[in-house]
Amino acid sequence: MDMETYAEEELERLEKERKEAMEQKGFAPFYKITEGTHDLEFSKDVLPRQNLTYPGRVIFRIVWANGEAGDKDVSISRSGPLYKEILSQLKQGHYRLRIQRIGTGIKDSRYSVKPLQ
Repeated sequence: MDMETYAEEELERLEKERKEAMEQKGFAPFYKITEGTHDLEFSKDVLPRQNLTYPGRVIFRIVWANGEAGDKDVSISRSGPLYKEILSQLKQGHYRLRIQRIGTGIKDSRYSVKPLQ
């Protein structure tokens, strides 16, 4: 076995262990809201939870992202405007949202959150 094969197999093993550990804890892979438009459906059944790794952030479960079904988690800062906009839409019963992010950094990012028809 050469080093490349060893490294590839080891990375696969580590990824499998990470996925199994996340599933045992009830976690899903994370979805990152990058610059651009994201169509997301938030879970009605899984309540948001505190992000223990990053205090001040809340983890929402999404069940559909950009046309693809599958559970994923998304971490949102409680102090940012995106959190309040998402809560406002959820309060109105809108679980499918179009989130548009303009900007790439913490200071220059702006968000638009609208119900998805």
